[in-house]
Amino acid sequence: MQENKLNHEPIFCSLAFGSVSINSTGQYIPCCNIVSTEWSGYKELITHQDPAKKINSKSLMRLRSELSSGVWPKVCSKCRDSENNGADSMRTIWNKSLKQHNIPIEEKINPNNIRFLDLTFGTKCNSKCMTCSPGLSDFWEEEHRFLTKNVNLAKRTMDQFPKRISISDHDAELIIRSFPNVEYIAFVGGEPTISNEHLDFLRSLIKLDRSKNIGLSYVTNLTGISDELTNLWSNFKEINLSVSIDGYDKVNEYIRYPFRWKKIVTNLSTIFDKTISNTTSPVYSVGLSYTPSIFNAGYSGDFFEYWYSLLKNYPNSNGHLIQQTSCYVNKVYWPEYANMLLLPNTFRDKEISKIDNLLKKIDNDQSNGVLVNKGLIDSLHLLKIWLGETQIHSNSLIKELKSFIIGSDEFRNRDIKDYLPELWDEILTI
Repeated sequence: MQENKLNHEPIFCSLAFGSVSINSTGQYIPCCNIVSTEWSGYKELITHQDPAKKINSKSLMRLRSELSSGVWPKVCSKCRDSENNGADSMRTIWNKSLKQHNIPIEEKINPNNIRFLDLTFGTKCNSKCMTCSPGLSDFWEEEHRFLTKNVNLAKRTMDQFPKRISISDHDAELIIRSFPNVEYIAFVGGEPTISNEHLDFLRSLIKLDRSKNIGLSYVTNLTGISDELTNLWSNFKEINLSVSIDGYDKVNEYIRYPFRWKKIVTNLSTIFDKTISNTTSPVYSVGLSYTPSIFNAGYSGDFFEYWYSLLKNYPNSNGHLIQQTSCYVNKVYWPEYANMLLLPNTFRDKEISKIDNLLKKIDNDQSNGVLVNKGLIDSLHLLKIWLGETQIHSNSLIKELKSFIIGSDEFRNRDIKDYLPELWDEILTI
């Protein structure tokens, strides 16, 4: 990891200086993209209930001070590394979105300058992804107990995971009242679209006549989008959906249990059709959220070939979705046994070749007048860099990975060899 380097200019981050991020434990953090193992704020006891005071905790003010001095905080290394590799980061993406507000660089921020909320209403979820845990999905709880007891894998007890609702109705009311100038709200989870507390929050914004000036963003698996929710959305300025898909067909089915690929394709068509047909408020946009891990790194090329072909052949009023749909990749660091760099470079190299071929195809299409979203191209280049990084050698992590897969497959009554046979064969030889 590159050492922190003092710049003479401040590192401006609209999220650090102009947003509020609340995670699944109800704690205030710099943003949802931090390296959580480096965040000292988790140890900080905050007894007061006023959100306007929580945004100026000692840890948050210390982070803003570092950024103001031109120092990359350790917790911000994901953004730093993305930018060093020539790709957009969470920081640059939101700097562009919030640039018109001229958010001041201040160690202690004024609640009136908060323009963005990043909220996790709890851990309620209808999926238990292979790189997740009860800390983000209550659906994981029973399986976690099984693994702890029968496989001796999980090291944390259920008491160490957060309650299912991290933002109560009372907290939501305080948040709305404390930050009167919010214009963007992002919802993560769990699965935010199935949270009743999230729906109540939207209703409160509508009742207070604030919704028409607010854009909403979601990281979602799309499965909870209902008529009730879309009716609420009609009261807001814009809706951005970042669709969580981690592979093509069987790959996604294995990682994002219990969803079936056919259902994912149906949901995508529904959202794409809404994007195409929508000519009134709210304005819809769709992006891809892809999380490379040991489970999908060896299949990345096939997935992005599918994704590009799908968008390229999906027309809308402006040409094709491929010119509007961006992509955000976020590498798995935890659990450590899910890090894709545990795989040998020889196994990952074939995906680099596939991505190179896709980039050549995109370049050729652009030469012929096809407009392709720059975010997708940047993400492919960044994924190539990650795939080419040096292998991590750890017999203990590979042993833990094998135990996890065998135990999880037993609990779910399935076999990885029916989904990812090449990966399993590779793991056995490491």
